[in-house]
Amino acid sequence: MTNYDAALGTQYTIRLTVTLTSQNIAANQSTVAWSLTAIKNSGSGFSNASPTPWNVSIGGTGYSGNIASYNFASYSSLLLASGSTTLTHAANGTLNPSVAGNWNPNNAPALAFGNASGSFPLPDIPRGPFYGTAGSYQRTLAHYGTGGSYQQVLVYYGSGGTWNLVGG
Repeated sequence: MTNYDAALGTQYTIRLTVTLTSQNIAANQSTVAWSLTAIKNSGSGFSNASPTPWNVSIGGTGYSGNIASYNFASYSSLLLASGSTTLTHAANGTLNPSVAGNWNPNNAPALAFGNASGSFPLPDIPRGPFYGTAGSYQRTLAHYGTGGSYQQVLVYYGSGGTWNLVGG
């Protein structure tokens, strides 16, 4: 779980929380959960009875909506939105998506527009070894057979900067 905080005026903080929930190795994808929260740091608390917009972007996938009303005199934090996003990694298994969340509560200067953002580096998804033919590379798996059935194995070793399949 990673929190991205930014000032939301002089008395409040906007917080985008992003958490890796799962990885699908076969599909080369990660799923992340996210939430956008406004936090009162000081003051008696502002309120507003008209809709105020929020926006979230996770790896280029955008979400938006409105909070119908709020009253920070009654609470110290307000969950604006939450959800989850499935992201596809690069062919080599890496992914470092940009994340951002903002809210415009229209009560400047104490409670004003704020945008929390950063990058959320995900663990690499392991990919199989590669072999090259005529200038192109393709992923391959080693197979072995016993008793009429075959199983896939990824057995390889590194030597001099190259990876070689053992017994391949």
